Amino acid sequence: MADGFAASRSILEETDWRSFENWDDIAKGWPPLDSAVRLRGLASDNLPLVEAGLWHLMHDLVTEHPNVHPATAPAVRYVAALLTEPLPDVVLRSSSDSRLLPLRAHLLAWLAAALRSANDASVRHFVELAGFSPIEDPDSPWHAVRQVRPQALDAVGPFFYDPDPIVRKSALAVAVILVQDAGLEGHRERVAAAVRRFLTVCTSPIHKQWAVTALQQLDCN
Repeated sequence: MADGFAASRSILEETDWRSFENWDDIAKGWPPLDSAVRLRGLASDNLPLVEAGLWHLMHDLVTEHPNVHPATAPAVRYVAALLTEPLPDVVLRSSSDSRLLPLRAHLLAWLAAALRSANDASVRHFVELAGFSPIEDPDSPWHAVRQVRPQALDAVGPFFYDPDPIVRKSALAVAVILVQDAGLEGHRERVAAAVRRFLTVCTSPIHKQWAVTALQQLDCN
């Protein structure tokens, strides 16, 4: 990584990614995930390394619904840092509809999924299923994810004005998730204003419908 990736590199180096490995799988002969190596690829100019890093992020680190993976919080911190840094100008296919999307759009989509996994609505759903709150334990991975929400909101804010409508919508989607939670609702009107601007200039009917729904969720019509 170049010096422009100092923040994300620091997170990779300070995190004990090996502690998140499933040692039962390794004992059965599964190879270790090597998260630090794979995630480092997201800042590479080598497209296969970027693809491998994105695959690892999307398929290995937030896969325990309705629980939260212990690696989710440091991964959120890492992705939030990457979004403030000079990422390679590459496009990759979406796994959902095969569209070619900028790397930033993929990272923002992952960030939305990761943050939604520990939001207030998910906490309530967990309580309905398990009969107790997942945030009762102060050492719960849920707490760690929720503590980095302000950092995530700071990271996505500049993309509210991105020239690419896909990136702009993806950033707003993250923010809409965040400001519906207690503790960040003070930012709700700012996010709603950005969604309104997006609604007035976007040309895609699908994006327009998303913006209308988002404003309804924010109760800021």
